[in-house]
Amino acid sequence: MDQLEVAGLHPQVEECVDKLRQHGVVILPSVVGHDALIDLRRSLGGLITAIEGHWRPAEDDVYLDLDDLGVVRMPECGRLRKNVHLSDESPQHEAMAEFMQTAGIPDILQAALGSERTLVLSETGLSLTLPGGSEIEWHADGDAGEFTVLMSLDTFDRSTGPLGIRLGSHLDYVTDHRADEAAGRKEKEEREEVWYCYREGVPCVIDARTQHMGSANQYSSLRVVCWWIYQSVES
Repeated sequence: MDQLEVAGLHPQVEECVDKLRQHGVVILPSVVGHDALIDLRRSLGGLITAIEGHWRPAEDDVYLDLDDLGVVRMPECGRLRKNVHLSDESPQHEAMAEFMQTAGIPDILQAALGSERTLVLSETGLSLTLPGGSEIEWHADGDAGEFTVLMSLDTFDRSTGPLGIRLGSHLDYVTDHRADEAAGRKEKEEREEVWYCYREGVPCVIDARTQHMGSANQYSSLRVVCWWIYQSVES
């Protein structure tokens, strides 16, 4: 597969795969159609509004029955930050899965994996951060053969909080984090840090081993980032 037709455009799959392998990240402008973005916003809007409306910042807690909303869990990941994990039986999850298919992202990820492994969408969710919400420290999401896709429904500026990425840091990833430092952990290179201000409907695809961080929200409104977790199994 040399090219991928998405919303009338033809991103080069091979180029995307090369960037993923070299940098551990690729940003894909213009792969999302306008109507698809409207549909996703409509599918998620009720859930986002419900959580925001029942979120008490003073206690940093949401007083809401999550089961009724199709949410399996919603742990905090910092002050005034929640990670919303959607049930795979919820209409929101179905909408997010369909959105990725329409954008052609799974085809790019499958090309990066090769024919020996099969891509599986394992989880979808939302990262919600109230004004004044804290940052998330540098971290990796997973192992080789796993990918994280991040996308905002709105365009961010620096005050809303950019995404930090350490280019090429996936090449330094050590599978067993419990391994003793003296037992073969290779010395990591100094990696270039870049900062991406989310743009409306522009997916950012990250090799799950890539170090990235979420900035604090210094803006005056709720920040919403959609996320998709892809894993792979032997074909």
